[in-house]
Amino acid sequence: GAAVASEIDAIPGMTTPVRLAGWDRYATAAAVAEATFARQGALGVPAAMLARGDDFADALALAPIGWASTNPILLTRPTALPGPTANLLDERAVHGVVIAGGEAAVSTDVEEEVDRVIGGGGDPTTRLSGVNRYETAAVIADWSTESPWLDWSFVGLATGENFPDALGGGAGAAKKGGVLLLTR
Repeated sequence: GAAVASEIDAIPGMTTPVRLAGWDRYATAAAVAEATFARQGALGVPAAMLARGDDFADALALAPIGWASTNPILLTRPTALPGPTANLLDERAVHGVVIAGGEAAVSTDVEEEVDRVIGGGGDPTTRLSGVNRYETAAVIADWSTESPWLDWSFVGLATGENFPDALGGGAGAAKKGGVLLLTR
């Protein structure tokens, strides 16, 4: 709320908070992604990551590579690509999307819709999945270490049963150049 924003603003040396919001979690994720793309400027052709918005594990597993690569994490419904997500992918001419989770998390219909929206040849989407959230997080971590930003020198470990620890831990792992794994 406004009171929390005022308290943050009152901290010496803190910049004024900027509120990024939408009418639901999908529109909010698109607003955050738009701010990320705007901040990137001319750094290159934009890419994004996509995870289901009604559960947290796959999006959290993407957090380190999203932070390190400055590619935003967008949210989708498991069986339908929300308008704000589709619009952002189209308007920002996103060239590639990494999808987190299996077909139960993000259906092939959503994957095909993303492919149609971003167009282009080749394989514009990459799906990273395992048999459950823990294996999916490991697949994402392994894939992330192929990037120039992250490696196995630091591994964050958080519960896959709830989101708060992994929420902060994902960015913390990325800051250390590492990845995040989930456990029971």
